[in-house]
Amino acid sequence: MPRNKAYSKVEPAVQTMVFSVAVSTAAQFLDLSAAASVVNRRFYRQGLNWAVAGFTIIAPTNTAGEVTVSKLPNTWVVSNAWEKGFRAWRRQQDEALENGDQQSVKGRFNDFKIYADEDHFGTAAPHFLLPRDAGGNPFDAPDEWLHSQVVVPNDLAGGPGATVEYVLKMMGADSTAGNCKSLIKAYADSRSVPQSPDPSTPGTASIGLYTTMFNVGNNDTEVVANAEFRNDELPYNQDQYPGSAGNAPDLELVNRIILNAGSTVAAKYTLAGSNFPCGIVKIKNDANAAFDLLVHLVPGNHRGYLAESMTEM
Repeated sequence: MPRNKAYSKVEPAVQTMVFSVAVSTAAQFLDLSAAASVVNRRFYRQGLNWAVAGFTIIAPTNTAGEVTVSKLPNTWVVSNAWEKGFRAWRRQQDEALENGDQQSVKGRFNDFKIYADEDHFGTAAPHFLLPRDAGGNPFDAPDEWLHSQVVVPNDLAGGPGATVEYVLKMMGADSTAGNCKSLIKAYADSRSVPQSPDPSTPGTASIGLYTTMFNVGNNDTEVVANAEFRNDELPYNQDQYPGSAGNAPDLELVNRIILNAGSTVAAKYTLAGSNFPCGIVKIKNDANAAFDLLVHLVPGNHRGYLAESMTEM
């Protein structure tokens, strides 16, 4: 008899992962799926929305400065942009393999992997911090954790016949420093925009039959004009999606803390958790010292963790 999913066994999995965060002017990144694959010797796809209970910073006692933790925005735009990019990537590969009757050659760990933003794209391979054990020893890097590529067979920049491969990021504009396309920009480019103003009415709407029927000297015309023309435009920018180059292109802030040597609990700081789309955590260490970052994950039914597919976001 199949086990009731609600009571399925929680598989063993490392619940607290430790990372060493260096002093750096550049942002550093965690990829929770990659880290979980490394510490558990088990494959976790990047396309998961991870639950994180919280973070603990362990720093030298004289550490001072600001630390910022951010993530991909928890919005329908990110969810739909990821979904559309994933489906286009998978369709392109599936059609090519089917055309050549080569379905069996697909890599066993073939997976849709993206960068968070331009900062992430600019980091050195493998583009994420490796977890460490309790003694500070790093786990071995994975043999392979390559970000996905899409192929443009007739690239506009190169002309007909110019085939270009692009990797993908979520936020901001298309990269000008390399072959990296923005999923939010691609999503916005693929959609029509809402009608604005809404409703779009004929110019005589304010003096129509049903207005004059009740015109007994009151200011009905002004009332109707107020109802018709006040707040008939969109309550957001019609053309610029959140996360695009012109509208909040940075990640969503999770927490920002000032490390202070005079703290009542010296060198130990606790930050709230959140859900992290694609398991990507961006860390900016503007403090004067490196520190250990403990990531406290949540037990659950996805191979030991509370995480759901990005297709369910």
